[in-house]
Amino acid sequence: MQILSERAETCAELKFFEAEKWTAESEKQLIIKIQDLLSVARHCGDSFEVKINMEVRDVDEAVFLLKKKLNNHCEIKNQKLSLREIEVLGLIMQGFTNNEIAEKLFVCYETVKSHRKNILLKTGAKNTAALINHYHQTFFEKEAG
Repeated sequence: MQILSERAETCAELKFFEAEKWTAESEKQLIIKIQDLLSVARHCGDSFEVKINMEVRDVDEAVFLLKKKLNNHCEIKNQKLSLREIEVLGLIMQGFTNNEIAEKLFVCYETVKSHRKNILLKTGAKNTAALINHYHQTFFEKEAG
């Protein structure tokens, strides 16, 4: 990771991750480390750029597959959530299950499932992980700004 400052005309380089083999586990560790670094860097940085160096057997195949994946991005919809959906979203963010949310809100399980489905539709998120990412981008990024 290179850290630059145009104002002070200084530069520092930090090596933060290296794996002997590229495995699913090393990939998870890298993603966690990058998230940690970005959450710290966001508060002291004005912009950032990510560069990834890969050694591959077939460059054309790698470029094709990566471009295909990049073009298949998730689009966030800008539909407003109802007050109840916001309440359900808050409980989802706290890690409560549908059954626990139903008990807390004094509604049936099916109602919570319906709210959860509507939240996913309105945000364009495909699953709970994408929903949490949407939540962080929507609320935390605006608070920091």
